[in-house]
Amino acid sequence: MVRRLLVLDEAGKLETVHVRIAAGAAGVSVRTVWRWLARAREGHVALDEVLWARLEQLGGNVAERHRELERAGDDAPREGRLPSLATMHRAVREQLREGRVLKATSARRGHVDPDR
Repeated sequence: MVRRLLVLDEAGKLETVHVRIAAGAAGVSVRTVWRWLARAREGHVALDEVLWARLEQLGGNVAERHRELERAGDDAPREGRLPSLATMHRAVREQLREGRVLKATSARRGHVDPDR
């Protein structure tokens, strides 16, 4: 949601009504959405579509995705240096809170019925 609002902002078409609609959809206040936009403009870590898609393939395993990026080294398709694992966890949590969906591609394994 924040990415879409940023696209509108960069095009000079972002209006308060867009922020109000986004706030209603996310179930947060308008002020919160403006704060999210401000943080995004400052360059806080955001996972691009390629990283997010791979994270979905890994079932949401941020640590494994971070290890893959470490192993890739200079061949990794990203800009700048690799963020820390804690930063990646925080970025995923923030994007989930902002309305992004993480589709798990595999069912949970090892689930034990609580009645057993």
